[in-house]
Amino acid sequence: MTTWRFVYAGLRHYWRGHLALALGVALAGSVLSGSLIIGDSVEASLEAMVVERLGPVESVLLMPGRGIALDRVDVLKEGLGEGARLAPLIKVPALISDAQEAEAPLSLTLYGVNADFFELMGGVPDDTSAPLLRPNRALAERLGARSEGEVLIRVAQASVTPDDAPMAIAPQGALAGTITLGEVLEGAAGRFTLDVHGPPALSAFVPLSWLNGLLDGSREGSPIARANMVVARGVSAQVLKATLQDIWTLEDMSLSVVEKGGLYTLRSDTIVLSDPLVEAAQSASKTRSFTWFVDTIKAGDKAIPYSFVSSLAGEG
Repeated sequence: MTTWRFVYAGLRHYWRGHLALALGVALAGSVLSGSLIIGDSVEASLEAMVVERLGPVESVLLMPGRGIALDRVDVLKEGLGEGARLAPLIKVPALISDAQEAEAPLSLTLYGVNADFFELMGGVPDDTSAPLLRPNRALAERLGARSEGEVLIRVAQASVTPDDAPMAIAPQGALAGTITLGEVLEGAAGRFTLDVHGPPALSAFVPLSWLNGLLDGSREGSPIARANMVVARGVSAQVLKATLQDIWTLEDMSLSVVEKGGLYTLRSDTIVLSDPLVEAAQSASKTRSFTWFVDTIKAGDKAIPYSFVSSLAGEG
């Protein structure tokens, strides 16, 4: 018997087992191929959703706390050169209702923007400084019959202490202001959101100056116009961060240093210094002692609130 006749005889005799093996391999291959195709499809869908909602924005700089002064954004632009496009924004959660509050309010994300934002997104509406609230398409559909006249906007009043601090000062209610409802904002600007998951978010866009005025309404003196977010095009996040570090000052972090009798005091407008600030100040201190105010001293199950702690530096 030749080799080929022997192989043929084996296949004919065990054809059931060979058939089952071939079907199993085909089924496993189809499952794996389908998983790869579905995975690629989901990845492509998510990528398309991110691109659609971020538009031409390539980098986002989030500024916690008091944010960044608008004049510092101009300095940041100069440091990046002509190829970079920057736009300062304020992003806050808010409630919107009709001016008479006849219906329940809607939760939304409120953006304070200026002409720089619309230029970066590729479409500038008429008179961007006019006191108008421009809803995105999703919010306009929810507003329905209320989509005309004036609306009432409520935002939380900022606290001078972190919300999770034991000695946090509770905000004195919400800040409210009325503004005229404008046209629906379409295009890349209207689709912009940092929430890239789920259905389109409810959002609206108001002039940056108007939102700054609303948020600063309870502050004394002449508050500095600020933004808590900067979006950028034509510059990477690494370059943006490095340039920001070059121009950043204590005043940008609402900090000040007071010298008296050879002793230096680091003060913050937010009352409580964060741990990173304390560590940075301690490492930079050339004095033999460093004192700061802490919210709690703990030892086992005992705790002392609101105390001063001093550390002594080693020799050299």
